[in-house]
Amino acid sequence: MLTEDIERELEKAVEVLESGGVVVYPTETVYGLGADALSERAVRRVFELKGRAFKKPISVAVSSFEMLESVAIVESAEVEEILNALLPGPVTVLLPRRAVLPEILTGGSPLVGVRMPEHEIALRLITAFGRPLTATSANLSGKKPPASFEDVEIEADFKLNGGRCPYGEPSTVVCLSVSAFSAVSEASEASSASAASATGTGSGGSGVISSQGGLQGKAEKEKGRRERGLNAVERLVLRRGAGYERVLHILRNSSLGKRIHGVSVPELR
Repeated sequence: MLTEDIERELEKAVEVLESGGVVVYPTETVYGLGADALSERAVRRVFELKGRAFKKPISVAVSSFEMLESVAIVESAEVEEILNALLPGPVTVLLPRRAVLPEILTGGSPLVGVRMPEHEIALRLITAFGRPLTATSANLSGKKPPASFEDVEIEADFKLNGGRCPYGEPSTVVCLSVSAFSAVSEASEASSASAASATGTGSGGSGVISSQGGLQGKAEKEKGRRERGLNAVERLVLRRGAGYERVLHILRNSSLGKRIHGVSVPELR
């Protein structure tokens, strides 16, 4: 339940956003620098305030799956399954972008990073504004992202004080494009084939497993296949950050993860 003071602050922040301004807002990871993500002019101002190179993309923050699909493409049921498990949460997901986003936002990349913060003030702000916001950290480029309101040094048109951010570190970044899935699947299959060839256990191999060592050899082969699959899933994670272990758990236990490593994965301990 937000206080009356925060409610008034939210109203002011929305007014600033609607006029093309930039606001600092809290999330569960670090403080973000928000502007209308659909406005090239507003996005350009974010780059300028941060001193960020235009070739470096900026993520967007949304408050619903409907808003997410207005700016990014969910390519498969597997992607949808993972998104439903991950969001809202301290994770940035890379998805194919829609043309509605200005080119400057993604630095010319066909992908866009999307956040759905697990933070009441952030979600209320985005919902009240009715459009996605930029979701870059509220710091000068190269400086440490601020984890508390007192740490925010960057100048903006308005700053929302949400206290200290629960995680205090940037989000974990995961690539959820179908092309990324294909790449890790192929890498896993190639690794399995190479291992089988090296031990002579693949089709056409000349090695022979003795009756005495048969069970042990089969167990080792299964263990190797499991480990290669888990490593392949980890390649989808482009940056380790807040909630990393939870992200891995979800990826490994999704239908995608099980397809990549071919066996059921035990619960993370």
